[in-house]
Amino acid sequence: MSPAQTQTPKNPRSRPFRRIAFRFAAFYLTGLALTIVIAWLLAVAIDISTATVQSAEGFDRDHRWAVSVFTRTGAAWVISRRDASANWGSHQVTGPPDTQGAGDIVTAWASASQDTQREWLLLTYPQPVVPTLIRVHETYNPGALDRITLFDPAGNEIEVWSGQDPTTQDKPSGVSEIPVSTTFKTNKVKIHLDSPNIRGWNEIDAVGLVDSDGKTHWAVDADASSSYGRPNIPSSPSPYAPVRDLLPSWAAIDDPSDPFEQHLVNRDDRLIAAFGWPMLAMRARQQPSPAAPSGASVIFNGTGSPVFSTGYVSFRQTGLNPRPAGPVTPAPMLPLRPIWRGLAVDAAFYAAVLWLLSWLLFVPRRFVSELARMRRGGCLRCGYQLNYDFAAGCPECGWRRTGQEPPRPPR
Repeated sequence: MSPAQTQTPKNPRSRPFRRIAFRFAAFYLTGLALTIVIAWLLAVAIDISTATVQSAEGFDRDHRWAVSVFTRTGAAWVISRRDASANWGSHQVTGPPDTQGAGDIVTAWASASQDTQREWLLLTYPQPVVPTLIRVHETYNPGALDRITLFDPAGNEIEVWSGQDPTTQDKPSGVSEIPVSTTFKTNKVKIHLDSPNIRGWNEIDAVGLVDSDGKTHWAVDADASSSYGRPNIPSSPSPYAPVRDLLPSWAAIDDPSDPFEQHLVNRDDRLIAAFGWPMLAMRARQQPSPAAPSGASVIFNGTGSPVFSTGYVSFRQTGLNPRPAGPVTPAPMLPLRPIWRGLAVDAAFYAAVLWLLSWLLFVPRRFVSELARMRRGGCLRCGYQLNYDFAAGCPECGWRRTGQEPPRPPR
C-alpha cells in the first residue's frame, strides 16, 4: 500500500470551525478598533461642566490629599492634589529660606498655640554629614531657641548645645548660628524652643546643617511637637481612606510622584480622564512639573478660591465643592492608555453588535436566495440543478454530503 493511499483524510468538520474562529477574530478586532475610536470621539465631544462631582480629602501630619471625581455617561475625570505646604505647617521649614521679611508669615512654621508649652522641630536631611554649624532662621518673635540635639547612626539622641539664643527677643528676626562638635555623621537635627518664656508665636523658616566642608544642607522632611497648620482632627491609622474609597481603580494614583515623596516639591497635582461606552475603556493622564508655568497648576483668584487650570479642563474649586468655571473647551489631548477590563468588555460588546447587524442583513438575503433555488429544483447552496432530488445532496459542492464517510482507496 502506497503512502498516498495510507494518508488519513482531513476532517471535513475542521473547515467550519476555522471559518467560525476567523469570523470571531475579525469581529472582535473590528470591535476593538471601534472602542478606541468611540473613546476618542467622547474625549472631544463631552464637556466636564455637564458632569456630577464627588469629593473627599484626608490629612496625615501636614500633608493633605484632596480628590474630586467628575462623572457622566461615557466619561470621568479625576483631579488629585497632594499638598505638604500647609500654612505655618512643619514642612514650611524644609528647603532653603523662603520667607520674605519678618512677621507672622504663612511660609514659616508656627506652633499650634503661643506660650503654652515647650516646642520642638525634628529636621531630616538628604544624607548624613559631620555637622560643624547649625543655622536657624527665625522670622517672628525670636529668642526661644535654647537646646539642640542630634541623632547618631544608632538612633540615640545626643545633646550638642544648650544655652541662650544668639538672636535675642528684641529683634524682629535673625539667623542664629550654633557651632557644634561631633565625631559621627547625622541627618537628623532636633531644635528645642522655650516657647513659654518668649511671648507670641516663635516662627522658624529654615534650619541649615553645615558640614565640615562648609556646605549648607537643607531639610527635606520635618516634624514638630505641634503645628498651627495641622488640621485639628483625630489621628487615624488610615487618614486617606475616604480618598481611596472614592478613587476609581483605573486612576492609578495611590502613590505620590517621586519628587513629592522625596520632599523635593510641596505639591503634586494630577489630572486623569477616562472615556468609553458602555464601560470606560481609554484614559489620559497629565502630571505637570511644579516648576513649569504652563500645563496643569493651581492658582488663586481674587476671592481666594483656587482655580485648577490645564490644557484639558478648567474649574474653580472652593473647599471640597469644585464646580466648572464656565464653558470648557474640549482638549486636544486624546486618551491613549488602555483600561484593560473596560477595553475588553467594550470590544466584545461592539463585536456582538456588529455580528448581530451582519446576521440581520445576511440571513434574510440568504433565505430568499435558497427559496428561489429550491423552486428551480437546484442545490440550495450553489444552485446546481438537482431535479428536485434534494435527499441525495449536491455532487457539485457537497451540500448534505459533507457528513458522509469518504470513499475507501482501491486495494
